[in-house]
Amino acid sequence: SMEDIRRLSTEVVNTVLQTAGDEVKVILQHRDSTVGEDKTPSSINDVESPNDTEIIAAVQDKEVESGGKGAGDHINPLEEICLADIPEEESLQTFSNISSENVTTSIAMKDIPVGSKHSIDRIEVMDEIDFDTQCGFGPFKPQCIQSYATANVYVILYSIIGILHGSYYTYLVGVLTTLEKRFEFKSKTSGFIMMLDELTPLFLGVLVGHFGGRAHRPRLLSFGMFLSAFCCFASALPYFLYGTATHLSSIGSVHNNTSTEMCNGDVRMEHCDEDDRPPTLTAILLLMLGSFLKGFGNLAYYAIGLAYLDDNAKKRNTPLYFAVAFALRLLGPMVGFLMSSAFLKYYENPFETPDFGPDDPRWIGGWWMGFVLQGFLLLIFAGPMALFPRRLPDHLLHEIEHNTNSMFDGLGDSLKRLARNPLYMLIGLNAVFTVYGNFGYYIMLPKYMENQFRLSASSASLFAGPPGIAALMCSCIIGGYLIWKFKPTAKFLSGGLVTLELISTIGYLILMIPGCEKIEMTHFGFGEEGLILDDVCNLNCSCSTVSFTPVCGSDGKSYFSPCYAGCSSQKDQSFYNCSCISEVVTKGMCSSENCWSQALAYIVTLPVLQFIVNILRVAYTMIMLRSIKPEDKNIALGVFETVLSTVAFIPFPVLYGALVDSACLVWEKSCGETGNCWFYDIQKFNYLMHGGSAFFCALSTLNLVAIFFLVDRIKDLYKDEEDETENSRRGKT
Repeated sequence: SMEDIRRLSTEVVNTVLQTAGDEVKVILQHRDSTVGEDKTPSSINDVESPNDTEIIAAVQDKEVESGGKGAGDHINPLEEICLADIPEEESLQTFSNISSENVTTSIAMKDIPVGSKHSIDRIEVMDEIDFDTQCGFGPFKPQCIQSYATANVYVILYSIIGILHGSYYTYLVGVLTTLEKRFEFKSKTSGFIMMLDELTPLFLGVLVGHFGGRAHRPRLLSFGMFLSAFCCFASALPYFLYGTATHLSSIGSVHNNTSTEMCNGDVRMEHCDEDDRPPTLTAILLLMLGSFLKGFGNLAYYAIGLAYLDDNAKKRNTPLYFAVAFALRLLGPMVGFLMSSAFLKYYENPFETPDFGPDDPRWIGGWWMGFVLQGFLLLIFAGPMALFPRRLPDHLLHEIEHNTNSMFDGLGDSLKRLARNPLYMLIGLNAVFTVYGNFGYYIMLPKYMENQFRLSASSASLFAGPPGIAALMCSCIIGGYLIWKFKPTAKFLSGGLVTLELISTIGYLILMIPGCEKIEMTHFGFGEEGLILDDVCNLNCSCSTVSFTPVCGSDGKSYFSPCYAGCSSQKDQSFYNCSCISEVVTKGMCSSENCWSQALAYIVTLPVLQFIVNILRVAYTMIMLRSIKPEDKNIALGVFETVLSTVAFIPFPVLYGALVDSACLVWEKSCGETGNCWFYDIQKFNYLMHGGSAFFCALSTLNLVAIFFLVDRIKDLYKDEEDETENSRRGKT
């Protein structure tokens, strides 16, 4: 162990010094015995260096003579000589640190025999090496990478991993409507897929938080990223198993060679072979597996990576570090939306070209491509993270008492301290309201913009994410810099958070205003599951809702498909011989309004609000970390993740999915099973999504008011633990 090495080093060094001193003493005695000769003592450098055999013998003799006493009880003759050549005051200052425990003694090394000096140098190197601060993995610890063990380098790599890791979630959100069409499942099922990544923190959050402080945290974080890479590959696997979708471009017995469903009175029965429906269950299970594995990556990134950063950085610099890490982490969601927008422009099979384009509701974009790219990039950057040391150099080491009988000792005490900390509990409750208010909104935003402003899936992903996230990123950087520059009190920051959350509540209500003219789908009443599309005019057409191909009649009414309009023939983009309307029917929905101006108003308003309300987002994290004791930090973050997973991250996707499904008017149905939603009551969709977010933000505002009155418990947000330790030592003396 290191303690044995230090003890052995101390004994050897003192033996070397004593042996050298004895030899110098012999030389001095020889000089005194020479009478009448004007000779100076021989240089100590000329003395032959004791070999290893002499050192070992001296050690054995010393152990017998000292009777077990430490070497520090004996004053070395060499020290007397050195002190004699220096004024008294300087000698006291220079040699005040000489002891048996200080191997880097201040004795002038030039006066020690060469062999002894080299032995001391080797011992000093062994004594100074701290393997907990060495970069590398196992025996691989080259000197060339040791200079990278700094907080700055860690923040950069941590942020890059955060970008890649964060892009998965929003990429999945961006391609979600495409996946619903491709594999025919509801928004509620999408919610289940989204929530599964929170089951891991639910089961492992407390344990990872407890053992995370004892384990090698960078390697644990790296392992989580390797699992996240695997989850990306699992999410893309359905494409490689089942290939390109065919059910939307080929609609069984009720379509002609134009892939558009027409009225065909001769076809009455629906054929439901095993291959008629896409492999929904298997694809959903693979997507769920990918989401579940990503949960451990989430837990490792936040509970482990964030605590490692806070422990290894000066507290006065944490606002800047957090601002950079959070801002770059937000690049991940923006990159995810940009990737989904880019890849959805390509057909699912990039080597095939269907007879319809991206604006057609039947279009299935290249949803799987982004998952593969994310997986490979995560593999590349997860490796270097494992090379970081257990703790960075110059980091204050907090001693943790390990009980060999039970690794769970201390867990109960930490949980009790957290449960009795009202500030920590209120911060956790506020995080729950924030998740419900903001995350649910962002999950459904691409779907809302696609249906409200009649955008393609690619355009909806482009405008739903990047503008708001870019504003949020700039807000975090500027806010973090301002906090670092002016260092406002916790009271001031908590008051600002109350004000900004109130603005957020009002902002969601404002976002209800921009909207397009409501399009009415021609129907003949309402049923249990939405609109009734069948009537006498199309009763014999054997129409289905497998594919959404809207058409507009000359009377200004929209129909779900040419079949439901009773049309039996087509020429280019027009349909003829329609039994439900006497004139020509054209492809597309009926709309006389240019909706782009309303879409632009929404796209501009959203990032402005995001910039304003998130200017103090860094302060929220700082208050949470300073509200707990340093020794409880890891487990506090683990408990935080567990609570959020249990009461927020797991329920909210299902809740918002159910709310959105309640606004559906026309469902996909085939072979007696219900799939995705084709047409929404967009006004109801608007009220549910924005109104729900405003409600939870209002609850968050009230909760922040309570935090405002308790935040006085935090005396200083910016004091380092090293400073506190030094002050306590001075107080004791």
